Amino acid sequence: MVAPFALAGAVFLAHSARIGAARRRGNSLRVSETRSPNQLEVLLNDAIDQSELRISGQQLLGGWGIAAALAFFTAPLLGVATAATICAGIFLALPAWVIKTRRSAAKARRRGVPALTDSIIFGVRGGSSLSAVIDVAIAPGPLGRDLDRLRLMRVSGMSAVESLRTWWSASNDPDVRALVAGLAIALNLGGPAVDGLEGLSAALRARDAVRNEALSLATQSRLSALVVAAAPLLFLVIGGAANPGSLAQLVGSWAGRACLLGGLALDALGAFWMSRIVNTVA
Repeated sequence: MVAPFALAGAVFLAHSARIGAARRRGNSLRVSETRSPNQLEVLLNDAIDQSELRISGQQLLGGWGIAAALAFFTAPLLGVATAATICAGIFLALPAWVIKTRRSAAKARRRGVPALTDSIIFGVRGGSSLSAVIDVAIAPGPLGRDLDRLRLMRVSGMSAVESLRTWWSASNDPDVRALVAGLAIALNLGGPAVDGLEGLSAALRARDAVRNEALSLATQSRLSALVVAAAPLLFLVIGGAANPGSLAQLVGSWAGRACLLGGLALDALGAFWMSRIVNTVA
């Protein structure tokens, strides 16, 4: 019963992968249109950039929409519990993936900042200039991709300070912005930068220790938020398994499907809001 959804998703992704390169080549030959991306496209493109996917945000959103439409229109052909589970899973899959990917990337960046700072200090102590050390700096994960973009800006002709300023504007992580600001100030002022960078490294490690302690203290709040968010879904699945007839209206009529999708949307919104609240400690 799940085969149609898997087949549709596989066909869509294969088609996207096949025509992706040709479409990018064709777009490079056309005059670019100035259109500001909306907030949803920004979130999707940022999540894709942090992952290993090689498709655009529009392609990902289109595949998710196709799967959601198939689940919505073929729900009457499935069992009540199975239909409710598939609809809930497809509806929540994309928001959950975006949130998880962005959060994992932010944590990876934060963990890598002190090590990157130490490597820059080591390079400067070795006799290289700060600008040269920044140009050859490496880091794993999302922070490494940020450094790759920084090098691309340098290759395009931007100065070190201008490229750091662009990186600072694009980042929303306080640790990354602190490091970038410290590097830009050191480049602007000139002179020895090791002492200032060592102080910055110590401050970042102290902040990380405080953050980890706050996260450990917020464990109970996280569990409470998880229980509150998962309770409606568990009730839906258990109720459908125990008495399939009680959920027949949810998938047997348009009004029922609208109520089901509305309830899932509100539950997802509540889970997202509670997650934002408990994650403010980070």
